[in-house]
Amino acid sequence: MPVKDTIKVSDELGYSANTPDRKSLWQIQTPQCFEYDLLAQSYDKLFSDMSCGKSVPAITDDAMIVEYGSDTKVRLIEGSYENIKVTTPEDMGIAELFLKKRRKM
Repeated sequence: MPVKDTIKVSDELGYSANTPDRKSLWQIQTPQCFEYDLLAQSYDKLFSDMSCGKSVPAITDDAMIVEYGSDTKVRLIEGSYENIKVTTPEDMGIAELFLKKRRKM
C-alpha cells in the first residue's frame, strides 16, 4: 500500500538524514504471491550464497527473496490498509477494531 506517513532516514547517530518522497514508498503486506518455481529457485540461490559465506541482505519478506535471487521485477499491488501486521499489543487492539467493524457490516 502506498505509505501515508512521512518516513525519515536516520544517520548513525539517530538524527534525520533525509526525507524520501512518499510517492515512491510502499508499506508491504502479506500474504505475497509468486510462482512456485520462481520462489523456490530464489530461495535456493539465497541459501547457496549463505552457505558459501557470501554477504546477503537482511530478508524481511518473500519479495526480497525474489529480488535477491532472480532478475524478476516484483509488481506492487494495492491491498487494504486494514490488512495490518499484528506484532505488538497495540496492533492487536487495532485489529480487534477492524474485526468489530466487519462484523457490523
